Amino acid sequence: MNTVEYNAMLDKLFGDATVYSAPLVVDWQVVDQFPDAVQCTVLAERNERLLRAAAAIDDHSMDLSEDHSELAGEVMRLELKVNLLIELTGQLLGQKLSLPAAVPVRLSSRGVEWSDGRLPQADERLLVSIYLYPSIPTPLQFYGTVFHIEEKSEPKVIVSFHEVGVGVENFLDRFLFRQHRRYVAQHAGRG
Repeated sequence: MNTVEYNAMLDKLFGDATVYSAPLVVDWQVVDQFPDAVQCTVLAERNERLLRAAAAIDDHSMDLSEDHSELAGEVMRLELKVNLLIELTGQLLGQKLSLPAAVPVRLSSRGVEWSDGRLPQADERLLVSIYLYPSIPTPLQFYGTVFHIEEKSEPKVIVSFHEVGVGVENFLDRFLFRQHRRYVAQHAGRG
């Protein structure tokens, strides 16, 4: 792959897309071929359910700050307890799984880039598993093609996703946007 093709592919995957960069757990396995349309639909539905669950955990749209009633306080305490229970359960389940360590990841709804010591071959087909939260030990899974591997001081793998599904793409873009917005809010005024 020449430099022009490489830059065009990077632009396609990350150029105008919402991108989230963070340490995440990524696992992958080589597949002989991509699944048929039915299997892709089943995987897309599973990914969409997972992204909806992640949105529900993240969703703090219930603004009770103006409502100082006793009921509002109880709802907030209950929400904190449920979130703690989810976090602890996720940690326990995560201990049972033998997952690799989190690595630097750049994620869009079109593809993913990560730095890892394990390197697939260029043009290999993969099933990539990305764990978004430690409290949710179920990964998003995407089929994709390895389009580039950098073997410099820090090896990088770049994978273009195969048939993500419109619903998954929309929910993933929302997730990525929320994470980006949270990052900007946390780092506002520091620089």
